Amino acid sequence: MTEEIKGQPKCHPLNEGGAVLLDKLKKEGWNPQVCDAEFSYMPQDDDDGFGCAAHESFEERLMLPLEVLPLFPMTGISMIDDSMSAAGIRKGDILIMVYDDDPDDGNVVLASVAGKQMVRFYYEDDEGNKWLLSKNEGVEPICISDRDDTKLLARIMRYISNAPSLKYSEANKLTKDAKRLVKKPKVVSLKHAQWVIKQLGPDVKIIRDWFSFYRPLVQYHVVDDKDYRGFCKIIKEALPDHAPQPKYDEIQRLDDGCFRKPVEEWTPISSPYKNFNRFYACRNRAMQVISFLELEESHEDLTKTHEKMA
Repeated sequence: MTEEIKGQPKCHPLNEGGAVLLDKLKKEGWNPQVCDAEFSYMPQDDDDGFGCAAHESFEERLMLPLEVLPLFPMTGISMIDDSMSAAGIRKGDILIMVYDDDPDDGNVVLASVAGKQMVRFYYEDDEGNKWLLSKNEGVEPICISDRDDTKLLARIMRYISNAPSLKYSEANKLTKDAKRLVKKPKVVSLKHAQWVIKQLGPDVKIIRDWFSFYRPLVQYHVVDDKDYRGFCKIIKEALPDHAPQPKYDEIQRLDDGCFRKPVEEWTPISSPYKNFNRFYACRNRAMQVISFLELEESHEDLTKTHEKMA
């Protein structure tokens, strides 16, 4: 009778006795370089010291990525130059490597050439010549086939790149471009706002239509946000004899939904008006108020021009 025992291996393959187990695994076709690989090893009863008990067998299973528990020792070095920058490896990057003197074509390797360590691509051509290559222009290929002063030390598995930095000139240009795109809010004088009210206010026939003046005056910093009494006072001073006059409670009630946003962002979906026609009439009037507030000429000149046209 045999008993199957499952669990963690009694020792890492590189610890005492582990080399023997590693050789057995290799002979059975297991590739220790494959990440996320599962292997099952059930040795026959023998005297190599790995049996659990006499006339018994055991099964060991591992599902570990190579990065977590590599079967070959790994280490890290710092890239000392930019000779591989075209491949994305730059000076100061941390290279994670495993010792390997027999890499495959295309692998990134650490090699020693004439006492100088360098990181390059490894390649063997059709004639059997071995090369160290770089994608960088100006970095000469090195044929190492007939050299006695060359040794392949390790294979680079991956690299950890340093955080990128931004040059002052680049940052300065980006911020200048951004500043040009940002439109500074325009501040309109009270006097000019009163002129706009005198020009467009007489057309207001319903109290709630005064809200189309309130939000533009807030946007252009004539009235503070939620200062409904201050707004009513400005209308009264500009058009003392006009009826209807805005009411505090009505303006406050309408200051909701999309009407809390700049006029350009008003949408009928969240409008206090349920009637689309009333909403668009209010929005169009507010846009007209804004167009008058945006005028660059002084209000005195505009008043004179308006009087002449009348």
